Amino acid sequence: MAEYTLHYFDVPGAAEPIRLAFAVSGIPFKDRRIPFAEFPAIKSEFPLGQVPVLELKDGTMITQGYAILRYVGSLNPSAGLYPQSDLMKRLRIDELMDMVKDTHVKLAATMKMDEEMKMKTRKALAEEEIPFVFGKLDEMIGDKKFATGDEMTIADLLLTNMMEVFTSGYIDGFPATLCDPYTNLQRVKSNLYADPRVVQWKEKREVGASS
Repeated sequence: MAEYTLHYFDVPGAAEPIRLAFAVSGIPFKDRRIPFAEFPAIKSEFPLGQVPVLELKDGTMITQGYAILRYVGSLNPSAGLYPQSDLMKRLRIDELMDMVKDTHVKLAATMKMDEEMKMKTRKALAEEEIPFVFGKLDEMIGDKKFATGDEMTIADLLLTNMMEVFTSGYIDGFPATLCDPYTNLQRVKSNLYADPRVVQWKEKREVGASS
């Protein structure tokens, strides 16, 4: 059994920052991609009946994507994704991540709404709340290469994923141009995707692959 198994669907979604954290840290893992149609039959395998879930070698299952991301980001200190010795930098990383989490919570709330209310709520998010948060994030990043400085952290993985979620077209109600005005966020995304470790991961990414 692999030391780490990440359980999620065969889409980027909430697991992609975690996958990238493994890849950037150079840590092998089993990337289990669950077909949506099969999930109802196996959801009882997971503590909360949902994914992502990180399974350790001894069978322990860890829930909650943000907790998993922080854990994986700490596994290889030399990668610098979630530095243990720089408390102020960790505080800034957590601050940015919690801002992203606020938008994800609001988006998730729309999933259970009827169609009319869902689209009305998403329109308000796209026109008011998300631009406000994106604008503040853009301002906080300033002219830095990455969100907190010259080195990539888990905050960058999460921010980039957030931008992809809202502009991918997978979720109705959000225009593909939503992130266009935020040049600092766009620069972080470009720098992340230019990193050789990320390039390598994206090239080899396939169902069930171990990186």
